[in-house]
Amino acid sequence: MKKRHLLGIWLVLMGSGAVAQEPPTPEVTEHHKELAKEVGTWEGSMKMWMAPGTDPMESPVLETNTLMDGGLWIVTNFEAGPFKGMGITGYDTAKEKYIGNWVDNMSTYMSVMKGKKNKDGDLQMHMIGRNPMTGEDEKMKSVSKRVSDDEKVMTMFKAGDGEGEWIKQFEIVVKRKT
Repeated sequence: MKKRHLLGIWLVLMGSGAVAQEPPTPEVTEHHKELAKEVGTWEGSMKMWMAPGTDPMESPVLETNTLMDGGLWIVTNFEAGPFKGMGITGYDTAKEKYIGNWVDNMSTYMSVMKGKKNKDGDLQMHMIGRNPMTGEDEKMKSVSKRVSDDEKVMTMFKAGDGEGEWIKQFEIVVKRKT
């Protein structure tokens, strides 16, 4: 009985053309090609400020970016001392925004990011993060600037108390190793 039922479903699918059709392959846009320039291994340093006006803590970093098959997504693996993180970034053609997510070994949540390039051509992403000291959600933004094909700077800010105020949390400066 089960065999006849499955055969019937298969015949319906064959007759509808559902089996023979493949979904369209998304087109790689200029935005995706721009992200592909991140592929490679990058080394540098990270400065992190625990509070405004304090001296930063500094740590060496290693960032490795790979392109997923199809050319639509960049997968990032990041290390700075004991801190390890992973992100995926792409471009949503329907919403016309860069999108991504981030997870790491020092938090129990996933940050979801979205943004656009600003007037200077820097990629500005907004997200909701979590303050590790209070456990409260907070607005954050990152600004990624390409200094050259082989050097980039990413600065992370959290929202301050004033309207439009952003407080620098950390800055990562890296150069292409490979």
